Amino acid sequence: MLITLGVIGIVAAMTIPNLVQSYKKKVVETKLVNFYSTINQAFQLSEIDNGQAITWEKIPKDEEGMKDWYGKYLLPYIKSPKVESSTNEKESDIKIYFPDGSFLRYYGDNSILQYYIDKFEGKAGETWFYFSFAPFTSSQVVAKNKLVIPYMNDVNNNIDTIKENCGGKAINGIGGRAYCTYWIMLNGWKIPEDYPYKF
Repeated sequence: MLITLGVIGIVAAMTIPNLVQSYKKKVVETKLVNFYSTINQAFQLSEIDNGQAITWEKIPKDEEGMKDWYGKYLLPYIKSPKVESSTNEKESDIKIYFPDGSFLRYYGDNSILQYYIDKFEGKAGETWFYFSFAPFTSSQVVAKNKLVIPYMNDVNNNIDTIKENCGGKAINGIGGRAYCTYWIMLNGWKIPEDYPYKF
């Protein structure tokens, strides 16, 4: 009996961490693909009322301007239980929450968006992911003319280059982890087997 319990304990100790890791990866994958779909559907609906996104005014960098911009172009077209904005000595930002607990953060760069899985902490490529609002760029072609796409600035479609960037190589002042979202998208919104970070 004790031997059986011991064997069960060993097997559980070996398998439970893998099950937890697999579950966390699945949560990330599901939230990423849901966000990608939801945000693009919202902006497509917005274009019906507000014209093509390429004609929209640029997103302001001040707190009130951000609130007004998102209040006009995005919030009427999504279900968001909460919106927060703030300003500190470095920057202003706005956070738009989704029903699943994830949220979008915009902090004053006219194209870069940060998508957080559940809390405002951690590192890019693990707990949050880079996207771009990109109606003005040719990068849209890669993502089938979506208005919000994974961050892919200054990188070609060479998977080895993308992997290297995701692994930490910085490009033009942006941490290489910015490119992890693009790698996951190219893998069908599944975390690749050789992904460099754990969940």
